[in-house]
Amino acid sequence: MTGIPHPYFDWDDSIPDFLAQLRLDLQNRGIDPAGAGANGRAQAIGHLRACMRGRTLEWFDEEITIKTNWELTNLTDGTGQANLVAVNGRTALQIGADGLNEALGQPGNAIVKLRAVEGPWDEDWRIAGGRPTNLPVNLPNTGNGTTVVVAGIRFGQAVWWLKTHFPTVEEELRDLTYGTIRKGDMTIDELYRKILRIGRRANYRSEELRRKFLDALPIPWLEKAEDIGEHLPLDELAKKLYEIELRRIARHKRDRISDPLVSNQASRQIYESSPVSTSQQQGISLEDMQKAIQNALAQQKTEYQSLLEKQKSDFQSQMAQQVSAPQTVEPVRQPRGPPSSLQTEEGLKNYYISEYLKDIGVLNKAELDADYPTKNFQRPRP
Repeated sequence: MTGIPHPYFDWDDSIPDFLAQLRLDLQNRGIDPAGAGANGRAQAIGHLRACMRGRTLEWFDEEITIKTNWELTNLTDGTGQANLVAVNGRTALQIGADGLNEALGQPGNAIVKLRAVEGPWDEDWRIAGGRPTNLPVNLPNTGNGTTVVVAGIRFGQAVWWLKTHFPTVEEELRDLTYGTIRKGDMTIDELYRKILRIGRRANYRSEELRRKFLDALPIPWLEKAEDIGEHLPLDELAKKLYEIELRRIARHKRDRISDPLVSNQASRQIYESSPVSTSQQQGISLEDMQKAIQNALAQQKTEYQSLLEKQKSDFQSQMAQQVSAPQTVEPVRQPRGPPSSLQTEEGLKNYYISEYLKDIGVLNKAELDADYPTKNFQRPRP
């Protein structure tokens, strides 16, 4: 692989996007973040630091670079096991009182994941309470009643800390906790994926995620959700709302009519955003989006058919009334239009231009009548 630019990470950048770029960059350089040796985990974590810029670099150094070891704040050292691999094989009963907080009552394979289960890009130290520290190493079998501390900080641990403790991530968690996340200019799909991403990090249950999603909707969208059915699972509800949004955005773009449910920015994102590969998409898939567009077109067709049927019925009703009503014969009048003396194309063009100028207020009716007087039996101009 060639031509991959060196990734950089700044304060307001997207963490998932940065990590995806970093992963490709490491592959291109032949660096294995899970391996040992010259092109292994030590090289990978050094390369991770080299991507940091400005305040981000300051944060990385304060949180990771100047720290020496990795502490498990939810696991004390009475397990009787010499290392974390051995701890992984213990049952919840065997862990017993050595599991604290989230680790209480959890088996070893939930507290400590083996590298065969979790790669360096997907490590999760939430249950174990992992964090960088300068405390000395304290093995799981030391037995002095303090928390376990293992030597060094691996690449996967640094990545997990970045994903879960970078200041912008913590701000999102606070926003979700206190209900300050709003749809704003996001699409329904973006809002759904954001709530899902933050909520999973905070270990929210599905019903809590659903409530947070509904709380983030403006009133018109909340009413739509109630019409669809609030009993639906969150993923189905979000998908149906997104189908409605796609349909309304399509109408907004076609008819140029303002729509209170359509954000101009969201509309631009749908129609003008650069394409991404299927592997990069999250939430609603390309297949779902195509299905949503097909559903939107089908519903439009149904609506138009219903409108035509109604117009046909109204016309038939009016015709029936006219047949039953007494007929009155009116004198035949010439249709409203230019005087018959205007036979040339240029003359007709000038006449219709004059009509248009009258409609917009440039000419008045008297001036038009003076230039083009009406004849007997010709319908007077309005």
